[in-house]
Amino acid sequence: MKSIKLVRPEFLLYGILIPFSLFWLLMFWYLRNPIVSSGKAVTDSVVVDVNRLKADTYELSGIQPNRYFKNVESVLKAEKFVINRLQELGYQPKIYDVYAFDRVFHNILFRYESGESKDVAVIGAHLDACGPKNPGADDNASGVASRS
Repeated sequence: MKSIKLVRPEFLLYGILIPFSLFWLLMFWYLRNPIVSSGKAVTDSVVVDVNRLKADTYELSGIQPNRYFKNVESVLKAEKFVINRLQELGYQPKIYDVYAFDRVFHNILFRYESGESKDVAVIGAHLDACGPKNPGADDNASGVASRS
C-alpha cells in the first residue's frame, strides 16, 4: 500500500496563503487608487458659479410632479432645461432616444474640449428621481446641475 505524503503546514502558510493574500491586497489597493496620467483637459481650472449651481438644482428639484420615471412630462421638462442650459453655455448637445418602460426617454451628450489634449472624461447623471415622493436633489438634480 502506498503512503500519501501530506503537505507541510508551513508550505501552505508561506507558499500559498501569504502570496495569495498579498496579491489580492495589492489588487484591491490598485483598483481603489489607479495610476492615471492627467492631461491638460483634466488640469484646466474651472470656474463654478455657485449661485447658478444652486438655482439649477432648485429648478430641477422643484419640477412637479417630481421627475419619477412614471411622470414622463416632468422628466421631459428636466431634459429640456438641461439642453437649454448647455446651449446657453455654448455647447451643442446631442439627443439620443432611449426606450424604457414602454416610453421614450433621452440621453443628452455634449463635448467639452480644452486645448490639444486627447484625454477623455465621461460624466454621467440621470434626470429622474428615485421614487414618487423624492424631489431628486439628493442624487439626481445635484449631479445634473453640477455639469450644466
